[in-house]
Amino acid sequence: MSLKNTSYWENKDVTSEEKAIFKYLKKKKFLKKPNVLHVGIGNSHGLINLKNKFNSFIGLTIAGLEKNKADKLNIDSNNNYLIDKHDADAMASLIRSDSIDYIIDINLKSFSPSNDLFELMIKNYVNFLKRGGSILTSDSGMKWTTSLSLKEGVFEQGQGNNSNLLSKDELYTIAYNNNLKVETFTFSIGLIKRKKEILYKLTKS
Repeated sequence: MSLKNTSYWENKDVTSEEKAIFKYLKKKKFLKKPNVLHVGIGNSHGLINLKNKFNSFIGLTIAGLEKNKADKLNIDSNNNYLIDKHDADAMASLIRSDSIDYIIDINLKSFSPSNDLFELMIKNYVNFLKRGGSILTSDSGMKWTTSLSLKEGVFEQGQGNNSNLLSKDELYTIAYNNNLKVETFTFSIGLIKRKKEILYKLTKS
């Protein structure tokens, strides 16, 4: 089945982790507008909230209806692609080396088919980053995993794989092996019901 008409998160509420990351980026003052790679564009919350703050915004998804929703916004310097982040060759052919300032991926390992493909994905991410560029991810996303199955054109979540849970120690090992500096910070979201999200920023040396 073609993925062009598949549905996943285009009409669901944005997760608290993404709200926190994009709130952080929206408030941040940049000397030069950044190039952003958003892995898993969902309902386009990130694209909408950063539309005046980026030089370029690349959105990736495996659900065609998520891509369609983002495309219909017609935001300048935005390009969206139907691609699996674990397809290392396709990703390497799509994104230029040393071209990205921020990679947003709240679920670094949650959906990984294997450890080998996860490691290749991380190597690609590091290659895409400019020196001083960063991967932004979340503690709650690291502690969550699921499987996806496609039923009548809709991606449905199922039982996760515990080997895809990513501990803080494992994250620091990944950072050490790839010359990334790790920073941890907490961002609060919500007006009435405040929720704190722990975010990780992995910066390329």
